[in-house]
Amino acid sequence: MLERERYMAKVEGVERQQQGSVMALGTRSGRGRPLTRRLLEPFRRTCRVGLALALCYAGLVGAAGAATITEFSIPTGSSEPVSVAAGPDGALWFTEFNGNKIGRITTAGTITAFSIPTGSSQPLGIAAGPDGALWFTEFNGNKIGRITTAGTITAFSIPTGSSGPRDITAGPDGALWFTELTGNKIGRITTAGTITAFPTPTASSGPFGITAGPDGALWFIESDSNKIGRITTAGTITEFPIPTASSRSLGITAGPDGALWFIESNSNKIGWIAPDPVWSAAVFLNGSVFHTGQTITYQATTFPGTTPPKVDIYLGVLLPDGVTFLSFVSGPGGTIAFASGPAPVPFAANVTLTPTVVPFSYTFTGTEPVGTYYTYAGLAVAESDPLQAANQLSLGVQPFEFTP
Repeated sequence: MLERERYMAKVEGVERQQQGSVMALGTRSGRGRPLTRRLLEPFRRTCRVGLALALCYAGLVGAAGAATITEFSIPTGSSEPVSVAAGPDGALWFTEFNGNKIGRITTAGTITAFSIPTGSSQPLGIAAGPDGALWFTEFNGNKIGRITTAGTITAFSIPTGSSGPRDITAGPDGALWFTELTGNKIGRITTAGTITAFPTPTASSGPFGITAGPDGALWFIESDSNKIGRITTAGTITEFPIPTASSRSLGITAGPDGALWFIESNSNKIGWIAPDPVWSAAVFLNGSVFHTGQTITYQATTFPGTTPPKVDIYLGVLLPDGVTFLSFVSGPGGTIAFASGPAPVPFAANVTLTPTVVPFSYTFTGTEPVGTYYTYAGLAVAESDPLQAANQLSLGVQPFEFTP
């Protein structure tokens, strides 16, 4: 129980006073009961999961009319469910902190639980990954877990000892990003299990909640330093102090208005922070290794910044020879065609960019070159050389391997 008590103490730690430029929305301040009691005691008493909980986490519960709440008892006694996420199979998946299990509940209320191989792992955060599996944090196990929709669990050890992984989310780069509450880092894990960690600039910041932002970056809470953090997919971190001292901010999510919204549990407020417009391009893939007969799914996302007003969009693949670009170009009727050559060809040229998503799928026939491919999505100053770094506004790259 010592590790669990350390976690509870960490969550309820005293934040440092900071000043900043973040907006908070609230009517009055007040500390109330400790956060962990407010969050976890209802689960201890009833050991139930309400479907409304999943909707609340996703920000989907509206204020119109009356609503009917149904609760479903979890078979594992005193399981202490903590986090819930929608799965790719149409069910909801949740963590059982004390039960040491990952639960699955259908929309009809049928619950199945899968035991985590690591004993007393204390699972906390959970999120759907780009690979069709669910990914979760093991706070006491110091691991990131992956569970398929069939219930097969794989765990990956975090290099930082006793890092206290807390929350996890899918990133815009096809990887999963997580917070290390006691390790004072932001972690990134690929779907192949490779982990990279980035220390926060502020020591003992207590990273807690994390979410993907509308600007192609990840945004997270520094619960102990009273700040909001932003990390790019390249690992650059910027911190923004919260105006209210000792606000004890924990959860954060992206809103429909292009801003980030977060809770301030001590100050009885909801906080709001809008990212500055930043040019952003990213690529998502459904895997990292492909063979003959398998289908790769490529999805590019682009977000506009402020200047210049016109840009060129580049989408495509650099072939294994390292010199040949297979550029995606606009075909008739909204289809995607291809142009091959030693320089990339724009998908769209001299355009005013709006947030754009471009999906593409391809099934390997076995005749393709063997080796490492680099998919890319890039934004460059209109009518400029995209291979010159000074002209590149944003570039997202994701590699994959092909073997027959």
